[in-house]
Amino acid sequence: MINTHEYAAEILVEYKKTLNANNAITLVMQRKEAEKQEKERMLLQRMKYRIEKLIGLGFHLQETELTYSILNISISLKDVKYLDENSFNTNFINFEYAIKASENNENKNVISAPTLIQAPVNTPQAEQPIKVACFEVKATMDVLLNLSAYLKENGIEYRNIYEYEKD
Repeated sequence: MINTHEYAAEILVEYKKTLNANNAITLVMQRKEAEKQEKERMLLQRMKYRIEKLIGLGFHLQETELTYSILNISISLKDVKYLDENSFNTNFINFEYAIKASENNENKNVISAPTLIQAPVNTPQAEQPIKVACFEVKATMDVLLNLSAYLKENGIEYRNIYEYEKD
């Protein structure tokens, strides 16, 4: 009879203590139910703590997920509840980094592009000598693409450094 149960080994240990099979089965089944309830309580407690941490970053609790709408990032409540500690912490650090990077970009004093100086109306374009300026720009790819777009929009001729040859 004991061998037909899922927790036969544990039931057998209890049975050997009292030599009462029914009590051993009941005791082990009660213990397993208590363990299951405690595990669920611990998961819910951990989930509550994690939700509070994410809300502290600026996430908003939705029906099935937490979202940070400004950056369009989210994490499901299922992941908040069941991810192991290492995976959750990795996600949290990534979220925190993305939010701080976004805030830093918003807080930077962005210098607007200079307006081009137009030649006087009576001065023909041909009389203005063409000058060459060489410089190196160190920036993120997004900034470099914006710089490139600015140069193109204003008719400024340029070439990438790998195309550069001495004239």
